[in-house]
Amino acid sequence: MSDSENEVLASYRRKGVKTSSQEATNMPARPAANAVATQADLAGVCQVVAQLLQQQQQTQLSCQPVSFTDTYYEKFRRLHPPMFEGGADYLAAEAWIREIEEMYDALQFLEEVKVKLAVPMLRGNAKFWWIAMKAAVQENGEQLTWKEFKGKFYNQYFPQSVRLVKQNEFLALKQTENMTVLEYASKFNELGRFCPQFMEEEISKANRFEQGLRYRIRSRLAVLLFTSYRDVLERALKLEAELKRSEKEKSDQKETQDDRKSE
Repeated sequence: MSDSENEVLASYRRKGVKTSSQEATNMPARPAANAVATQADLAGVCQVVAQLLQQQQQTQLSCQPVSFTDTYYEKFRRLHPPMFEGGADYLAAEAWIREIEEMYDALQFLEEVKVKLAVPMLRGNAKFWWIAMKAAVQENGEQLTWKEFKGKFYNQYFPQSVRLVKQNEFLALKQTENMTVLEYASKFNELGRFCPQFMEEEISKANRFEQGLRYRIRSRLAVLLFTSYRDVLERALKLEAELKRSEKEKSDQKETQDDRKSE
């Protein structure tokens, strides 16, 4: 019997029914009227204690930690990470890495699990590429970090020559007359990820965005000094709305004058 059960039994024995000394001398010894009930209670308590101990053991077993890799994998899968099958679509490769890293950042994954979680998302040509890459890495006794994995992945599916083309597109980007400020901003952020040196600091990003605005808007912003991208974007949107309203008023005024002349 366990120590817990012995303590319970001892407690109940201390609470057993006592008879007076007169009863003990004048009457023959016999069990108290409630002795049978007490014994039944003890048997019930022992059974309850045994059940509680069993439940405690089961709870301890169920709370044992599982492999941290399995835990990360389940969390990762719940976000429905994208698959990548390889191919010649360079932007698809860049987008896959970007989406995967956004999930890693959201879940605050450790560096040592990132490669292990990304590999099961590879399919088709990309899966064959990884099998060959893994064999070469293991032969050299290496263990790829996430940064090293990205470098080898980009060399295969998003080469430096393509990245340079995208960088040049960003550097040459200008808002055309037929492009709204929001359309220009969308293209600016889309291509800007290929030139992080211009996007990481707010002042640099704001200046680059301002320089690409069309002249009618940029010339009116030249007297202001912007320290954040959001500030220059909001100001450019307001100026664009004012210019459109001014152009509409002029157009309406001209139509009114033409109508009067025709009368």
